[in-house]
Amino acid sequence: MNKKLLVTAIALLTLAGCNSSSNDTAGKELTPDRPIPDLTPPKPSPSLNRVEQMLHRLENANENRDHVFVIGHRALWTNQGESLFPEQSLESIQYAIDMGVDVVELDIRVTADDQYVILHDGSLNRITNCDGSISQKLWEEVEDCQLIDGNGNITDETIPTLESVYELTKDKILINLDNKVGNSRYPDMFNMAIAFGVDHQILASVRMANESGRQSGYALIDEWRDSKIKFMPNIYDSDADYSDDTNYTYLEEILERVNPVLVQVRNAYNSSQPITMTGGFFFTDESLALRDKYNTHYWINTLYDSNNGLRSGGRGDEMAFRDGLPDEVWGWWHRKGATMFQTDEPIMATEFLEEKGYRQPFIGE
Repeated sequence: MNKKLLVTAIALLTLAGCNSSSNDTAGKELTPDRPIPDLTPPKPSPSLNRVEQMLHRLENANENRDHVFVIGHRALWTNQGESLFPEQSLESIQYAIDMGVDVVELDIRVTADDQYVILHDGSLNRITNCDGSISQKLWEEVEDCQLIDGNGNITDETIPTLESVYELTKDKILINLDNKVGNSRYPDMFNMAIAFGVDHQILASVRMANESGRQSGYALIDEWRDSKIKFMPNIYDSDADYSDDTNYTYLEEILERVNPVLVQVRNAYNSSQPITMTGGFFFTDESLALRDKYNTHYWINTLYDSNNGLRSGGRGDEMAFRDGLPDEVWGWWHRKGATMFQTDEPIMATEFLEEKGYRQPFIGE
């Protein structure tokens, strides 16, 4: 069935409402001997810059669920299905900053001589005018490789180093490191971030969907617990049988051990399935109660995909842009409980969310 027809058929579905809470001390008079405690959520100081204000909202999730964070997938290189820049180029990162995107997602690779670079594929062939494996090349062999944009044009942009990204983004935007080279490489990236003064801006993805991933992740996180790095567990609902109630125990184990400010949750989908009507395991009442208990944000991907929304239950960027139904994607997922979207349409998503009142302005803007 066409997505538009399906969505039309379900348009009157009752959507999940927002939780509210009240202060039971409201209305009582203050007395000198028994002052009423101030239960008002902390507010950011007007002197905080935009990154510091974003961090405040990240770290106080339960008080800031009225603000949805927008993450540019591979920075901001597309708009309305059209390529603007080469993906993950410095130009695309600067544009994300200029357009007020909250986070850029960047894929990390490493050369044969340990130069950390920003490149999605292990191969140079698709995105540059060079060929071969990045891990088998010395930096001097690839530093002049030119990036290719989404229209197949060779540009003047070259492969960014992680150092150049840190220098560009300092105090301007949050950085999601999507590590393609293993947890053992993270300390190098973190120490570099500390040297550049951007460690407070780092959101480090750690896949924790299986036992080996969890144990590796726990060890890394314990080692860096006293740092400013923020770790983001990646959990896939396709990796376990979530009809088993014990998986709530598994989810709570991760939230308890990591105490993350954000969790990336994956809703598996293929085009032979019906579009999700529930959001899956991570958007059940039990899961959302754990989200609130541990004061964390749920991040979901709505990326373009060959299976029309693989990671978002069919409610992805295709539906938002190509079908013209952004409210059935970003609006629907937000009402279900997501407060962070990684998207290939960050401009469109930001404009829609602001228009609907799902994003709040920052002080000074």
